[in-house]
Amino acid sequence: MKAIIFNDIKRTLRSKRFWICAGLIVISAILNFITEFLFNRNKPKGALELFVVGNILGNPMMNMIAPFIPAFIIGPTVAGDLITDDFKEQIKKFGAKRYLTARSISSFISGGGVFIISFLIVLAGCFFYNPAVQEIRYAPLGMFKEIYYTSVPSYIFLFILYSALFGAVFSFFSFGIGLAARNETLAMALPGIIYHGAMIVWPLFNNPLVSWLNILLPQFAYDFNLYSAPLGPETDKAIKLGVIFIVSAALVITAYGRLKKDGPIVIAEGLPR
Repeated sequence: MKAIIFNDIKRTLRSKRFWICAGLIVISAILNFITEFLFNRNKPKGALELFVVGNILGNPMMNMIAPFIPAFIIGPTVAGDLITDDFKEQIKKFGAKRYLTARSISSFISGGGVFIISFLIVLAGCFFYNPAVQEIRYAPLGMFKEIYYTSVPSYIFLFILYSALFGAVFSFFSFGIGLAARNETLAMALPGIIYHGAMIVWPLFNNPLVSWLNILLPQFAYDFNLYSAPLGPETDKAIKLGVIFIVSAALVITAYGRLKKDGPIVIAEGLPR
């Protein structure tokens, strides 16, 4: 099982899709930095302030593409592997349960890894631009704001860690969709469509009888600085990502049941070639 995980991670790090996604994250930060310097009179000073302002306090491009990034990395891999002879051999060698568990873990790691690597590159760029560490003049509103006032580096670390968790969960979601739908396009597109579709749907739940459903919808799950959550931003994000994780696990379990019943050959034959 370890061999499957390490092979998946190695293949992901070598793939163009991974580095394209990492590049998009870095570009989104650069565009946000440019906007801040052009239109904000109080221009960020120092590396930490630059990172916080450019990434945590608001990044419209990242809010748009965040759920698509892990799906773009994982989706083609899942659906593509299902039609290969190697997939059938791996199932026979390791068993369906061990194989799907290993692939689930590797998708989790790959989806989170792209956010960690990208934001570390951005943070290094901030220190390269201005290595000074100065007092930050901006007040956060969302998750872990108490830690912000105690330690800005810890606050940045938690942002990167949470972004990685978001990427990991949505990567797992793409993996589950790819297994269940057996379709590469759906595996890449559905996570983002569901995420942004929830933003359209949630205003409909203003009725007190069904308003609790808003808590379960994944809208704004990536937005670290969002504060308007009835249960608090940390609890709100935990519930949203928890729901996505449970749905993803259910999809993988369903695929496992189908593999046990029909076998990998039948699964592969169901895929478009």
